[in-house]
Amino acid sequence: MPTKVLKFSYPEVVLDGSYGTQVTIQLKRNNLIQKYIGVVTLGALTGGTSPAWTVSGSNPLITHVTVTADNDVLLDMDTDMLNEINKLGFLWTPDGLTYRIDMTDINFENSKNVDGTEFPSYAYNNITLTLTIAPLANVTSGSPTGSSGTTFALVEYASIYPQTIPLVKVKKLQSSYVLNTTGLNQVVPSPFYTLQGAFKMILYKVLSGSTPSDSAISKMKLVINDSNIIYDEYYNTKKADNNQQFNIPLDTGFIADVYMPGASDPSQMLVLLNPQITRVIEQDLTTTTSPVTVKGVKIIYVPS
Repeated sequence: MPTKVLKFSYPEVVLDGSYGTQVTIQLKRNNLIQKYIGVVTLGALTGGTSPAWTVSGSNPLITHVTVTADNDVLLDMDTDMLNEINKLGFLWTPDGLTYRIDMTDINFENSKNVDGTEFPSYAYNNITLTLTIAPLANVTSGSPTGSSGTTFALVEYASIYPQTIPLVKVKKLQSSYVLNTTGLNQVVPSPFYTLQGAFKMILYKVLSGSTPSDSAISKMKLVINDSNIIYDEYYNTKKADNNQQFNIPLDTGFIADVYMPGASDPSQMLVLLNPQITRVIEQDLTTTTSPVTVKGVKIIYVPS
């Protein structure tokens, strides 16, 4: 375990004038990073008629986060996916203003960051955090034309160890696809299961149209090389199993492929690296309606 955790604050970033665009923050390069915590302070709205903020956990000001190190994307996901991961890992309750960005793996069995999976920022030359800011009309009422004093403050949490430790590189990456056929959909190749490393889990969000749904998919199956069935499960059964694995109910529309919920046995992970061994990865999803959007975030250990 780290002997201590240090906290470093970044200068506040003004978000006024950035609605509907992206903001990029240059990150420091001298620590072993556990996580970043970002907090938005809402300013005064200008213009419009009785304008008011409508920011909430389900309607966040920041809609997507990306961490890139020397053009290598380490973390990339919508904030609804980020919030669900944090809920499952740390009983986090999103408010639309506070964002926890863990660079480590997460031990979902004991709600801790996994030692030895910290991000060695000192090994890179250029590290950025990119935030996608919602359009002002999406997070307000009364048709304001702008704001004054809306800011984003970022704090970095760094692990300090008494000696050098071996590190494992972790990525958290989002993909998605749309299923346009009601009934069996065979997705080949899977955009989620790529030959990148060892899979800890994939968290999915299922949407019927634009609404999260636990009934749009009735069955899920994962097959490798046409005959190696990794799982073949009814959606409701799989979700009930997830709720026991995380010891907390997943929100509507969320379901997960879980291989290593904790951190004690990496042999549980699904390793996909060699194209000569893993030739075809197929996901079969049976839908009850269409179109259905499936987006997912994979947490994977990758070669350094």
